[in-house]
Amino acid sequence: MRRLLKRIGLYLALLFALLGANIIAVDTALSHDQHIFPAVRVGETDISGLTIEDARTALSNSIPFNSTSLLITVEDKQWWIESKDIDLAFDEIGTAQVAYLQPRQGNLFHRFFALHSIHDVKPVLFFNEAKLATLLENLAKEFYIAAKPASIRHENDDDFVIIPGSKGRELDVNSLQAVKNAIFNSQPAVSLTTRDVVPAVSEEDLRHINYVLGEYRTEFNSAETARNQNIYLAANSLDATLLRPGQTLSFNASVGPRTEQRGYRKAPAYVNEEQLADDWGGGICQVSSTLYNAALLADLTIIERSPHFRPAGYVPIGLDATIDFDSKLDLKIKNPLPDSVYISIETKTNELIVKVLGKSLPDKPMVRIVTTDLTTVEPKTEYIQDPDLDPGVQITTQVGQKGFHVSTARIRSVKGQELNREPLADDTYNPVNKIVRVGAKTKGKSK
Repeated sequence: MRRLLKRIGLYLALLFALLGANIIAVDTALSHDQHIFPAVRVGETDISGLTIEDARTALSNSIPFNSTSLLITVEDKQWWIESKDIDLAFDEIGTAQVAYLQPRQGNLFHRFFALHSIHDVKPVLFFNEAKLATLLENLAKEFYIAAKPASIRHENDDDFVIIPGSKGRELDVNSLQAVKNAIFNSQPAVSLTTRDVVPAVSEEDLRHINYVLGEYRTEFNSAETARNQNIYLAANSLDATLLRPGQTLSFNASVGPRTEQRGYRKAPAYVNEEQLADDWGGGICQVSSTLYNAALLADLTIIERSPHFRPAGYVPIGLDATIDFDSKLDLKIKNPLPDSVYISIETKTNELIVKVLGKSLPDKPMVRIVTTDLTTVEPKTEYIQDPDLDPGVQITTQVGQKGFHVSTARIRSVKGQELNREPLADDTYNPVNKIVRVGAKTKGKSK
C-alpha cells in the first residue's frame, strides 16, 4: 500500500511539474507576443489575436461608440449632458492598449487561465474636463444658498441683540467625480445630492457676549465718494468677524485684493515714501488704523503692524496702521482671551466705528494708549540749479514737511493703579525736504 501511494505521489508530482513547465513556457511565449489574447472583444467587435495598431483600426472602423446623453438628476430637477457639450469621444488606441494589457494582469496562473476566458473590455472615453466642470458649476449655482452666520448688534450699553443665522445648501463636493464615473461606465443617468452648509458662526457662539471690550471712532470726508466707497467695502469685509481664542485675524486675508473687479476705486494713497497718488483701494488704511486702535483698547495682541510713511490725519501720530496687499504689509491681531471676541464695524455719514465685543471679566484692567518721546525732525532744503530760470529767481516745487519720531505704549490699570506698561512701537516718519529751483540761466554770446 505504501508503495502504491508513493507511486501515485510521484506521478502527481511529475504531472504538476509538466503542467507548470507548460504554463511557464506558454507565459514566456505570451510575454514576447505582441498580439491581444483570444476571446477579447469591445462591445460587438472581436479584436482577438490582433496587434494594438490593428485593433485600433478595427475599433475605428466598427465605431463601437455612439454619441450619447447623460441624464443628471438633483432632487426634483433634471438636466441632460450631450456628448458634444463636453467633447466626449472614443479613444481607440487607449481601448486597444487596455485590451492588450488587461488579460495579462495578475500572477502566472491568472494569465494562463485568462487564455481560456472571454474578456469584455469597456471602451476608453475621453472628454474635456474643463467644459464638464463649467457645466457642473453652472448647475451648482441653481442649488447654492449661502449660509448666513449668526450676528450680534450692540444697541446701547447693556443691550446686545443676537440675530439668528441660517443653514446654506450646496451641491455635494463629490458630484464631479460621480459624473465622471457615470461617463466612464457608460451609465445613462446619475443622481447627485446636495448637502447642508452649517453657518460659520452659531447663536451659541455669541451667547457669552455682553460687553464692549474696546471701541474706536474716526471721521472721514463724506464728499470723497471714491475713498468712501473703498472704506465701506473694507469695513463690510471685516464686520461680523468672530475671533476665537488663540485665533489670528489678517486684514489682507479678510479684505482680499483691492481691485476694480471687486468694486474698489482709485483714491489718494501713499505709493512711496513721499508721493501721494491715486491708487486702487486708497483710503482703506483708515479702516485698518481704526481697527488697530479698537484692538489695542480691547487688550488684544498685535502680531503685525506697520506705520505709514507720513502721519495719518484721522488718528494721533503713532497710532496708524498701514496695509498693502501687493507688498504684503498687513495688520494681524490675535485673540489672547479665554472667550471669542466679535468685531463690529459700522459706517455712518462721516464716521467709522469699530467695536470689539466680548465677555465682561470682573478683573479686566482699564486700558489706555499713550504716546511718548515725541520728537520733531526738521526738513532740509534742496536747491536745484535750473538753467531755464533767470539768475536770482527761486521757485519752490516741493514744500517741506516735518518728520517725527514717537513711541507708543499700552497701559493697564485697576482702580487708578498702573499694573504694567507694554511698549508697542517706536515709529519714525521721515521729513519731506523742501525743494527749490534756483535760476542759473547764462546770457548768450553776442554775434
